[in-house]
Amino acid sequence: MTPDQLDVLLRAVHRRRPFRAYAIEFESGGEPPVTHPEVVTRQGEFHVFVGPDRGQHLFVAASVTRLILPPSADAR
Repeated sequence: MTPDQLDVLLRAVHRRRPFRAYAIEFESGGEPPVTHPEVVTRQGEFHVFVGPDRGQHLFVAASVTRLILPPSADAR
């Protein structure tokens, strides 16, 4: 995924009201949950994920394979 593609996707999911948690799937197989829109930001060429332990994890957009969005309550 390119940085611009990831930015477009992140803006879309972060603007949903109410905000709904999602996961970022990485090529490595990791899927950290994003529970608040401010825990993922872009800093130049890197994106930063702040985990529940307040630790910062830097990653590049090319390492992201997809965003995993759970179905909305309306879809059930």
